[in-house]
Amino acid sequence: LNLIMSWFGLSGWGKSWSLLDVFSDFARYRGITLDINNVVFSISDALKLVENVEKGSVIILDEQTKTAGIGATIEKNALKNIELTVRAHRLCLGFSSPEEVPHNYHYMFQTYSWGNDEPIDLDRDIAEQWKFTKLIIFNENRTPLGYVITDTPDDSNFLKKYEKKKDENIYAIRQQYGGGRY
Repeated sequence: LNLIMSWFGLSGWGKSWSLLDVFSDFARYRGITLDINNVVFSISDALKLVENVEKGSVIILDEQTKTAGIGATIEKNALKNIELTVRAHRLCLGFSSPEEVPHNYHYMFQTYSWGNDEPIDLDRDIAEQWKFTKLIIFNENRTPLGYVITDTPDDSNFLKKYEKKKDENIYAIRQQYGGGRY
């Protein structure tokens, strides 16, 4: 089985957590555990990863956004190479972006709501209150198939590792582009 699925939607609406929830389930279905080392945040890291993971692995490219401007064509071509490698190595790839990125996916999910069954208490941590993400699912022709509701990821230790890795990535980007000066 090879599978490419894309998530997009507004920042903070649950793309990443939904993706982690679904792909943790895919990994379990395949009899493996989703490995934090198989979660990357750049095209270059994803290129290295897909060439070196075991056949049948589940991988995530999270928050990839360069669709216009300098380097965009290079990154779009690299994404096509990643997708071809995913197919050749029988991998599952989950891709997340704040905006819709055209590429060869089997299914695409657009976030449209998040929350829980009770009003959000702004004095408490949002992550503790997060219960679900609602998404519209589309096929490869962008035909709506319906909607799905995903939970927060089951493994809180994995989620902590993910959030730490994401924070480290954001910090590195800020340092690279001068945002760490302030």
